[in-house]
Amino acid sequence: MAEARGPRPRSPIEDITRTPSSLALTAPSDAVAGKPLTVTGKFTLSNGTEPGAQQLIVTRRRLGGGATQYLPAVTTAANGTFTITDTPPEAGDTTYTATWEGSTNYNGSTGTVTFPVKNDSSPQAPPRRSNT
Repeated sequence: MAEARGPRPRSPIEDITRTPSSLALTAPSDAVAGKPLTVTGKFTLSNGTEPGAQQLIVTRRRLGGGATQYLPAVTTAANGTFTITDTPPEAGDTTYTATWEGSTNYNGSTGTVTFPVKNDSSPQAPPRRSNT
């Protein structure tokens, strides 16, 4: 039997002695390929403590064959809210994932949201004619 080689995907470590955390992401109301969109989210600690500013790892993947793309990391506000701003390059069902790796006292967590990204179907402006 062949042994798999290469890096193993990282996942947040869960330890029953640490407090759980969670990440929830919300899809934009409309998403068009080639146009900026915003995914919003909330990072919470199960004990009700505000998490403070925490850095999150963010990825985007188009389902059906797209490679996972690492996007710039985002930092939460003190209350745990955050936004991911991105311009998806192509249409198709797309998944955004945010991951917090955890700390000494809190388990890490991952949140995902998948939504359709449409092709830009806005009418094109007619070419300008020169009057020469």
